[in-house]
Amino acid sequence: MASLLVRLKILPSDATIKPAELSDTLESTLPENMTIRSKKSEPIAFGLEALLADFVVPDEEGMIDKLEEAARANNSVGQVEVVGMSRLSTKLK
Repeated sequence: MASLLVRLKILPSDATIKPAELSDTLESTLPENMTIRSKKSEPIAFGLEALLADFVVPDEEGMIDKLEEAARANNSVGQVEVVGMSRLSTKLK
């Protein structure tokens, strides 16, 4: 089955919440068939930082919606935006 790489920009609900805290809580609430591939913080303004995270999800109908719902279900998350998506290639054996 093919996979998608989905980049989300996630803003915290409060300026005191750091991107590392967001990523830790997100990892524990993701559905089992989704993983975080990479993550980094992006300065926004006045000390507020967003989390830019790349997720690997199955290439099935509705999976991006499920990813967004899982992220929004977290109380530390204020806003979620899909900023990119691409299909992952498989390795040749």
